[in-house]
Amino acid sequence: ALTVIVRGDGDRSGTVDTYDYVLARRVYFATFSPSPEQLLALALTNGTSVTTYDYILIRRHFFGTVDLNKV
Repeated sequence: ALTVIVRGDGDRSGTVDTYDYVLARRVYFATFSPSPEQLLALALTNGTSVTTYDYILIRRHFFGTVDLNKV
């Protein structure tokens, strides 16, 4: 079986929305332990952990100032 991972989509809803922004913040501040699939979706720069840059990119994508598909 294949699993499709959408960059920035931690809740796997198909779009990057408010919940993904909050989820990235929670993972970044270690108040939530993500599943392996969630971590892959949220760890944009290195694929292993959510960095400051990942959190900022997801936040900026949510507010419409960055397109994650072009980063």
